[in-house]
This record gives sequence, C-alpha cells and structure tokens, in this order.
Amino acid sequence: MSNVLGTFNNSISEKVFPGGVVMFGDSLENAQVITSGRFSYNAKSTETTKRTIYDIASITKIYTASLTLLLISEKRLRIYDKINSILYISTFPDVTIKHLLTHTSGVRLSLSSIKDLSKENIEKAILTTKPKTAPGASIYYSDPGYFILGKVLEKVTGERLNVLMDKYLLQLLKADSTFFNPPKNIKSKIAPSEVDMWRGRKIQGEVHNEAAYKLGGVTGYAGLFSTADDLFKLGLLWLNKGKYDKQIISEDIISDASTNHFPRATNLTVSNMRFGYGWRLHNKLRMGRFASKTSFEFTGFTGPSLHIDPDNKLVIVIVNNRTYPKRGEREVWWNAHRLITEEIYRSI
Repeated sequence: MSNVLGTFNNSISEKVFPGGVVMFGDSLENAQVITSGRFSYNAKSTETTKRTIYDIASITKIYTASLTLLLISEKRLRIYDKINSILYISTFPDVTIKHLLTHTSGVRLSLSSIKDLSKENIEKAILTTKPKTAPGASIYYSDPGYFILGKVLEKVTGERLNVLMDKYLLQLLKADSTFFNPPKNIKSKIAPSEVDMWRGRKIQGEVHNEAAYKLGGVTGYAGLFSTADDLFKLGLLWLNKGKYDKQIISEDIISDASTNHFPRATNLTVSNMRFGYGWRLHNKLRMGRFASKTSFEFTGFTGPSLHIDPDNKLVIVIVNNRTYPKRGEREVWWNAHRLITEEIYRSI
C-alpha cells in the first residue's frame, strides 16, 4: 500500500496531475482508498478527498455502453439493430448498435474541428457525415459514434439521456454523485479541469470537452461528473458479471462485451487498441505487466481511468484532473497510471 501511495505521490511531484484518488479491490467493503494532492498546484487550494468530484470525460462512454446493454438485456434494443431504422435517417447504411459500441462504424468526424458551430449545426454535422469505411472494416476511436448511440437510446425510450441514465442505471448503482451538468451549489466539491483559452476562464463544474459543452453538456460520449466511489460501483457491476444487488445486465452480454468481435478490422487507433462493447481490451501500455489477459479498461481525457480484471477479481479506479491548469502529454499520464497500476498488483 505504501508503494502505491509513493508512486501516486511521485506523479503529483512530477506535475502529471495536482491531486487525485486511487481506489481498488473486489468489493466496497474491502476497497483500499488513497487520496493525495489538491485541486491545483497552489499549496492553499482545496485538498482532494474520496468525495471529490471529477469530470470523467470519455468514461461517459462506458456508462452509455452499460445503459445500452441494460436495454438490450431488457429486449428493448438488439445488438444488430440498424441505426438508420431507429433514427429515421439514411446516413449510416448497415451501421448497427454493435458497430457503435466497438468503434467500428467508420464514422471519423473530428468534433474539435466543429466546436465553434452552434449546437444545432454540430448535431447536424454528426448526423449527416457518412462513414469513411464500411461498418466493421476498421477500428477508429469515435466520439461521434457515441453521440449517435446516445441519440438512439433517447429515441428508443422517449427520454432525455440524463434522465434515462439516472433512472435506469445510476439509481440502481446507488451512484448519487454521478450526473451531467452538476448543480452550481456543489461547484466547490468539483476539481477544476483546465484554464481554458477557448472559453476564456477556469473550467470547474462544466464539461471540459468543447463540443459537448456546445451540445449542452449531455452527450453519450462525454459530460458525466463522478467520484472514485461511484466509478468503483460501475466497476463492480462489470466485475460481478452484470450484477449489482440484482442482475442488471445479462451475464451473457457481459461476457460478449469483453470480446474482440472484429479481429480482422484495420486498426486506425493509437497503439493498436482493440475494443469490446465500449471497453478497451487488454492493453499493457495502460494496464501494465501484471493485468490478466481477460482485463479491460477505459480512460477519460481529463485524467480518470477504470480498470477491470476478472481473473484477479480486481477493480482499479484512478481519478485526477491531469488537464489542470493545462493539458500535458498523454503519454506521460498513461505511464503514470501504468506505474500506479503495477504497484497495486504488487500490493495484492
């Protein structure tokens, strides 16, 4: 445990991030929790605690994927349902729910390139940009794909994504500190994510991703805020094969979610990443030398990571605000998480 803390503190000293929380174990009762650092590098800034709330950026995608699989378990959706037939558009011929989940839809629009457009025009650009490759032919990490998936969930249920997420997933996980667009009265509990030149102010309590901000803060690919404790609960849902107090997602679907369904797809992602349903599959660059081959993980641009290792009965959560006051090199951050993760394995 002391080596985990030491490695974590080294990252703070090296200014990979100003502070954060590490939480690991196989249950809430047995979880080990480490907190260190502050909201910023200012020695007078707020100290980080277990209840500090972070912008979890792309880990929002894992919540969206989990919600999708929950609805599939309830037979309100099917993994092979075609997007065009649900959204009543013609942009995505033969693209299915499965392609969106696995980043194999062929949609390759950069949302940062359209962040200066209005909400309506960003949405229009996403929904009218045709795939660049045939569905299933290539792997390309796609924010637009998960925006589209969020729209599919809204269409199928008739409810806004934030309402849907809370009603069908967050309440079941007792995740009371996870939400889109946090209320202003808890801003002091939220770690700032960046001093943003584009918005001309410090970003604290509003979504860091620029396009998601223009879209109103509620999207399938980014926008959620959470704590280490709540992320750990999501991890337990997956570690326990879709069960949290009761069976929420079918065990068979959970098993499918950690499978590479498109092994022959051309990989256009960083470091040859492969995806299951939402998750990045075993990747030593992020997960270190000791993670089992059945392990899977995901990260958010602002600093958080969630790591599941079924063989070792282990959930690892690392949350921090590595983009504050400005975003550094991602490779430095990935390396820090890998070293922390390896020390956790040594400690158990």
